[in-house]
Amino acid sequence: MRKSKSSRLVVLTLAAIGCSLQTKMLAAQTNPPFDTSPEAVAARAALYSVPGRAHLTAADSPLMAGKKIDFFGDSITWLNGYVSNIRSAVNSGPGTAGKGIVCINHGDDGAGVLQVLNGETTSNGFGGVTPQPFATTIAADHPNVAVVFIGVNDVWWRGTSATTFQEALQSIATQGKSAGVTMVLATLAVNGERPDGRNPNDTKYDQFAQITRDVAASTRSTLVDLRKAFIYYEMNNNLYTGTFPPYQSSGILTYDGVHPTTLGNNLLADQIAEGIYQSLIPEPSSVVLLAIASLGFLCHGRQERMGSRSKAIST
Repeated sequence: MRKSKSSRLVVLTLAAIGCSLQTKMLAAQTNPPFDTSPEAVAARAALYSVPGRAHLTAADSPLMAGKKIDFFGDSITWLNGYVSNIRSAVNSGPGTAGKGIVCINHGDDGAGVLQVLNGETTSNGFGGVTPQPFATTIAADHPNVAVVFIGVNDVWWRGTSATTFQEALQSIATQGKSAGVTMVLATLAVNGERPDGRNPNDTKYDQFAQITRDVAASTRSTLVDLRKAFIYYEMNNNLYTGTFPPYQSSGILTYDGVHPTTLGNNLLADQIAEGIYQSLIPEPSSVVLLAIASLGFLCHGRQERMGSRSKAIST
């Protein structure tokens, strides 16, 4: 049966629209929605390439003999990849080997922030233990440093509200600080490795990462921005594939979008070790800051006097 003229026009119009959409899609694939200049690539690499384990275990390491580090988190911690990497570095580092420094894995498979705060009745903890409330655990361990790396499950399937996440993480940080523990808070990393915002729930993951940043600032805890480190790494290394969607969703830093590969565990270890290192470096005292400010004032005054003297001589 022959098609009418109007039918053929409809078909041609739809085909034209389809071609236009495909052209736009291909243009979007070949033009990433982020800066790819050499300067931007270098700036991103500087953030995720920090040699944290080398800093933490160097000859002048701030980790003193007998110090204890507790690691709290979900299955990423429970799998013991990055924790084992940090422990191995501490046990063999030039400034930390033989000093009896202890790294304890308190990862809880499937945990969200409330499970870290309140514990569980299951044996999901690392080594088959029943996870205890955060306050109970640090009272038993007496750690010098506690690392808390949580958040993916809260967004992914636990349905934790942003308010609950903020309040629970605030409670964890406050409990640790009140017990004299140096707190290191790590943002969630990724659920999907596409660097162009096309992973499911990327906006909400960004929101929860920002909550961790805010809680770290308000409690004066050390922040490890794993969200930014992972996304920056993907921007530089998750290259355009020539198909749609244009980027890998896994297989670089994770094997399934969430759980780390060997490369991912090395990145986690260096980022978190750097956070521990930074948390142990003493802040300048008010006396030191005053001395620095006074020195600057004196130097400025001397320069002004020299400038006036030169002007007088020239006239």
